[in-house]
Amino acid sequence: MAPLQSYLEFHTRFLMVEQLIAYLRHIVHALEKDLAHLRRLIFIPPPPPSPPSA
Repeated sequence: MAPLQSYLEFHTRFLMVEQLIAYLRHIVHALEKDLAHLRRLIFIPPPPPSPPSA
C-alpha cells in the first residue's frame, strides 16, 4: 500500500504545483495589462505644435 500512497501524494503535490504556476501566470498577465495601461496614461504624447500665426 505504501507505493500507492506515495504516488497519490506525489500526484496531489504535482497538481498543486501546476495550479500554482497557472495562477502565477494569470497574475503576471494581469499585471502586464495594468502596466501597459499605466504606460499609456503616463506617457501621453504631447499635443502637436500650434500652427504659426501669419
